[in-house]
Amino acid sequence: MKNNRLPTLAGLALIASSNVNASGHTPTTFVHLFEWSWPDIATECETFLGPQGYKAVQVSPPNEHIAGDQWWTRYQPVTYEINSRSGDKAQFVDMIKRCKAQGVDIYVDAVINHMAHGSGKKYYWQVVWQ
Repeated sequence: MKNNRLPTLAGLALIASSNVNASGHTPTTFVHLFEWSWPDIATECETFLGPQGYKAVQVSPPNEHIAGDQWWTRYQPVTYEINSRSGDKAQFVDMIKRCKAQGVDIYVDAVINHMAHGSGKKYYWQVVWQ
């Protein structure tokens, strides 16, 4: 016996997985693009997140931090300047504008009232032992 429900179920699955805003509901889904560059996040907002109806992006701390490639170096700020390995202030502002134009908000993972020792150019132990 032929199963006539399969095309119906496949059609419903396709509709449900299409644009999140198609249902008319207010978007609520966030995505965390940890360690992405500001230009890459802006492009992602324009090409995927906005068209798919995402509400917002949470980004890594944007301020200047100690040197290093490890994820945790982002949480060791040395100034409040917007200049990190994700990009500079101009790129950060451009990302916000481009994402907002797509209806995607930006939430910043911020490190407030905390400063790491050093200039951001060397690890603390490199300064101490020189």
